[in-house]
Amino acid sequence: MAALADFFRALGNSAIITAQATVIAVFASLLAGYAYSRFRSRWLAVPPSC
Repeated sequence: MAALADFFRALGNSAIITAQATVIAVFASLLAGYAYSRFRSRWLAVPPSC
């Protein structure tokens, strides 16, 4: 029975780490996306449609 408790503790720890990593990745992507949207460059310009 102790092995089962250890398994669920490890599973919970993994879920917590996964959730934290996801939040950090989304936040970093949000900041990068905002900075990218404000950056103007002729190489990033969308060509006009024909």
